[in-house]
Amino acid sequence: MENVSLPKDILDKIQSISHLEVLWKVKNYSYVQKGTLLGVVSYTICETKEGFFSTRNKHIEKKHELISPADGYMLIHDVYDTVWDDDRNEYVRIVYKGCNKDWGDDIDTITSTLTSIFKNTNELFSFYYKQKGSKIKVDSFTKTKKIEWTNGLWIRLTYGYFLKLDFRDDKAILCFESFEKIQKGDSVSLLFNNGRIIDYLITTKPVKNETLERNTGYEASFVLYQEDVELLLNSNIVSIRITYNKASEPPITLELNSEFANSSWEHPYKDEAIHNYVKSRIDTIKKLVPDYQFPRRTIEKTATDYRFSGCYVYLMKDTSNGYYKIGISNTPEYRERTLQSEKPTIEMLTCKKFPTRKIAESIESALHTTYSQQRLRGEWFNLDDADVAAIIETLK
Repeated sequence: MENVSLPKDILDKIQSISHLEVLWKVKNYSYVQKGTLLGVVSYTICETKEGFFSTRNKHIEKKHELISPADGYMLIHDVYDTVWDDDRNEYVRIVYKGCNKDWGDDIDTITSTLTSIFKNTNELFSFYYKQKGSKIKVDSFTKTKKIEWTNGLWIRLTYGYFLKLDFRDDKAILCFESFEKIQKGDSVSLLFNNGRIIDYLITTKPVKNETLERNTGYEASFVLYQEDVELLLNSNIVSIRITYNKASEPPITLELNSEFANSSWEHPYKDEAIHNYVKSRIDTIKKLVPDYQFPRRTIEKTATDYRFSGCYVYLMKDTSNGYYKIGISNTPEYRERTLQSEKPTIEMLTCKKFPTRKIAESIESALHTTYSQQRLRGEWFNLDDADVAAIIETLK
């Protein structure tokens, strides 16, 4: 890592600088070569001249060029107060106004490192998401553990929607934050590039949480399973869907690779950034809570080879919102009880046994394809009475 800072002669004049800003010539996270002009620092120095009868202040405008000291990837260290350039579709300028005493935390950036150059993106994001110094805190009343992170960053999926890995109340959790209001009974689904979908049902009232971009967001938290960790580490999130409990509100689907998502995401390496973020958090959890075991979503009760045993295709209904689930299971009654434990309004409408799981999967796939236009998330569909009657007839 190579740091780029203001030279000593400018730092010595910090007390007399009344205005300082950086106009970046290179986009944050870009690859640059040694000698590249990264940005221009503009600052105003106020010089006081004592006269015989009066004191006169003189303002002098100056500029300083920031040059890359090496080949690599650039990271701007402070993008708190930035200016958006509509033509370039990016944040390009950091403005610091006022004298030293009014800068607050900004002075740390001005007097230390404005930007750094990293050899590769892995080194960059390992630095950006570093968790060194995080520690365990035990609640004196409940005796439960939580991690106090030195790095409180969220990962931004697209504008207004974030994910965060945390450890609270003796368990690892995945937090989802939305600028749009979400409520108990709503669900969040993540679609990965390998076709896998994870559905998260919001079972408790979301809490209001402050974000960097807006005063208030709505945060929901879910248990983090081993399967979720593996997907987040090894696959890429391509789409998010928020399905509301009220049937009158249509689901919202957010494509992370859309033009809107790219314009709001700060760098072109979002998949690598997410992987580094998840890895740094998981490694810290394992280090600070070595006896913690991530639960698994599915636990095989026996060593039965289900490929050649009977398998059912079923249709279930959530009576609270009128949505239907088309799925398969070797033990549909057990599956129904499992879903009911999360949401008591689930009920089985019909199921049919097929000789092998492979055949059941082909029937399930055919039904999913038939009603793909009504798919809400995963195996959940918004079906009308005619659709339901047709499926029940098929599964007689």
